[in-house]
Amino acid sequence: MTKESKDPLERITAVATIIGAIAIPLVIHFGQGIAERQNRKVGIAQIFAVQAGEECPHRLSTSRLIDQLFKNDLDDSDDLAINQYLADCQTQDDDVKAEVKTEIAQREAKVIAPEISTSLSGEDAQIDINKRSIALLSDYKIEIFYLEEKGKEEKTANAIAKALRGLGLTLVTVTSITEERLSGLGGLSDDQIRFEPDREVQVAVALKRLLDANYKERQFRLQTIRGRTNNYISIFLKYNPSG
Repeated sequence: MTKESKDPLERITAVATIIGAIAIPLVIHFGQGIAERQNRKVGIAQIFAVQAGEECPHRLSTSRLIDQLFKNDLDDSDDLAINQYLADCQTQDDDVKAEVKTEIAQREAKVIAPEISTSLSGEDAQIDINKRSIALLSDYKIEIFYLEEKGKEEKTANAIAKALRGLGLTLVTVTSITEERLSGLGGLSDDQIRFEPDREVQVAVALKRLLDANYKERQFRLQTIRGRTNNYISIFLKYNPSG
């Protein structure tokens, strides 16, 4: 058994520790204001700060505890922040990896963009979602970054740009980036759509859905960022030696 694979008693104890040290004081502190958006986000941020560095099983317990604490008050940006908290943990245990992936997938499924939801089905639904997504993104500059040292990724970046332009999105650019600069921006573990969580969740989801439907060669993960840029969203391509 690895260090991460806690037995049920240890995991229950871990959850109880979180509740005693964090959850109960938070509930007392926020009181009736717990459902207010800003208080909720501060509370979640405090939980993450205390739990930073914990192993995957403990993070899973923490994310589920947040669900219990805030119940139906969580919004899309909360779920994305929790997913990032889970995705950042490292583990060599295949069972734990699978459990984290399942938790992330279930939470991503909750991120529904009302502006691009549809009552249609089949091919008509995808056409309708495309139209709504394009409308959300029409005024956005979409910048696609690829590692300049990896020539193959330039071809991929241009193919993605072509697919998006073909949908009517004209503000799409392709930019090379050095590994040094990318490292300064937090590095890259997978193909990502980077966005501001407080105001671009729906735009990011719309872009992901367009890419999922119209460029299926790569899979993109939503990644929150700090900073603020108006009408701008970016795509970062991880080097993929297989193309």
